[in-house]
Amino acid sequence: MIKRVYGAIIFIAVFIFTAVFSVPVYANSTAPPSLTIVVLNAPDDIEIYSADGNEKAHREFSLSDTLFRFYEGETFQNAIVIRAEGRETLFELPAENISGYDKYAVLDYKTMELSVGQPAWRAPLLIFLRVSFTLIIEGVIFLLFGFRTKRDAAVFLTINILTQAALNVIILTETNTAFLMVELIFLEIIIFIIEAVAYCLIFTERSKAERVVFSFIANLASLFIGGAAIYLLPF
Repeated sequence: MIKRVYGAIIFIAVFIFTAVFSVPVYANSTAPPSLTIVVLNAPDDIEIYSADGNEKAHREFSLSDTLFRFYEGETFQNAIVIRAEGRETLFELPAENISGYDKYAVLDYKTMELSVGQPAWRAPLLIFLRVSFTLIIEGVIFLLFGFRTKRDAAVFLTINILTQAALNVIILTETNTAFLMVELIFLEIIIFIIEAVAYCLIFTERSKAERVVFSFIANLASLFIGGAAIYLLPF
């Protein structure tokens, strides 16, 4: 068991080190509540501010498009100001289109058209990617711990798909963001407990102590590594 645990810890440590010094990371592939603004055809000097100029949007690393975010607590007064190429442009954001946990807008700088609200494909795609990241990350830990039977693999996949799908549906349908981060932490603890108990009762390999340790390390890995990976997405 010691060798398997050491291997898993080294695996996590390498990726957490990379994540911490590259992009922000958040629990099980979820970011904090925010307004995300994707800018197409963006000039190099583009900046985005709140309507009163007091808050500046954070420019985030992305694999393709230019990405800006306002985080929970940063007020943008349902309007943003685009500063680029020596000019300023004000855009209003209808309140009914930017409610909920993950607020979203797309600006085409070339045409200066702003589309507010999430496209229909984005929420299901994010759920699919977040669940996939979790399965891949925790699947590596699963193998590092020496689990090999088809029964244990099927239990692992089923439990993770159900818990992560439920978590992401709750996040993406949440409208009251005031205590959402507290709710996320609570949900993550519940997921760990559910998975640890299920693994102890249903897995056929390893001791119960090893199964609990596996659950803890797997969730810790997906918390950091999955959070970093989701932040690289271009939308």
